Amino acid sequence: MTNPAEKKRLLFVTRALIAPPHAGCMIRAVNVARQLEKSYEVTVLAVSREFDAESVRFCQKAFERFQQVQLKPYSSYPSPFGQILQKWHMHWPPSRGIQAGPTDQQLFQKLAGQNDAVWFHTMGAAMPFKFDRLPNSVMDLDDLNQCKYAQQAALQPTFRLRLSARIQAYKWKKIEQSVFSRFNQVVVCSQDDKTFLNGGAETSVIPNGYVKPEQNPQWTESNPHRIGFIGLLAYGPNRDGLVWFRDHVWPLIRQKQPDMRLRIIGKLPAEKDYVRADGFEYTGFLPDTTEEMKTWSSLIVPIPYGGGTRIKILDAFSKMC
Repeated sequence: MTNPAEKKRLLFVTRALIAPPHAGCMIRAVNVARQLEKSYEVTVLAVSREFDAESVRFCQKAFERFQQVQLKPYSSYPSPFGQILQKWHMHWPPSRGIQAGPTDQQLFQKLAGQNDAVWFHTMGAAMPFKFDRLPNSVMDLDDLNQCKYAQQAALQPTFRLRLSARIQAYKWKKIEQSVFSRFNQVVVCSQDDKTFLNGGAETSVIPNGYVKPEQNPQWTESNPHRIGFIGLLAYGPNRDGLVWFRDHVWPLIRQKQPDMRLRIIGKLPAEKDYVRADGFEYTGFLPDTTEEMKTWSSLIVPIPYGGGTRIKILDAFSKMC
C-alpha cells in the first residue's frame, strides 16, 4: 500500500461535482475522484455558475481539500446582452463560454503549479481557464458532444433545427479533437468512444461503475404498479426521451394497466422542463434511491441521443431492478 506521506498531489477540476451526486456525470466525477485519492493527495476544484449551501457542504465533507471557482452567470448581465452572450457561446463553443475572473485564473494557475498533475472532468471544466497546454494533464471526456449533436440532428423536425445541430456537431468535433494537443492523456468511458476518437496510446478507457448496495434489495410489489425513470430533465436527451416515451409508449401501457404509475427521480425541473401525463409522479431528488427502486417493476431509459454509457442502467442492475 502506498505510504500517504509519499503520495503525489493531483488537482481534480470538475463542473459536475456541485451537489450530492444525482446525475450520471456527478456519479462518475465523485467515484473517479475517490479512486484517485487512493494514489494521490487530491485537491478538488469545483467550477460552476451557481453554488448552493448544500452543494458546498457535500463537497467539503466528501473531500478534505476543496476549492471553488464561481463563474459569472448570464443572468447577471444587463438584458438583452446576457441572452445574446449565452446564445453566442452555445452556437460558437470555441469561444469557451464565460471565463473565470482574474482572481480565479490566478487561483487555478497557483493550484496547477502546486500539484504534480491536473485532471479535468469534461471540457467544460477546462474552458474557463486560460492555457494552451498543461504538462501532466488528463482530460476525462465522459460524453462526446459531437455524437450527441449528430444524433440529435437526425431527430429534429425542421430543417433549421437539423442544420443547427449539425453545425454544433461539427464545432464540437473540432474541440474534442483538440484534446490530444492540449492534454497529455485522454480518458473515455467506453472502447467505442476511444475507437470513435481514433485514440491511440494516449487514450485510456475508464468504464463507468456503480456503488454496490450493502444488502441486495428485495423487490416489493406495489399497488398500483410502478415503473421508474431517473434523470435531470434540464438535460435535453433525458427530457426528449421522456417526451417520446409519454407520446408513444405510455398510452399503450395504460391501456393494459390503467392504474400504472411512472415514478420520476431527480431534482425537480423548471416549469418549462416538466413532462406531464396522467400517472406521472415526481419524487424530487432522493439521496438513496434503493427503497424507491425496489418497488418498481422496471426502469425505463428512453435516451434518443448522447455519448458515453448510461450509469443509471448499471445502478439499476446493482439494485436488482
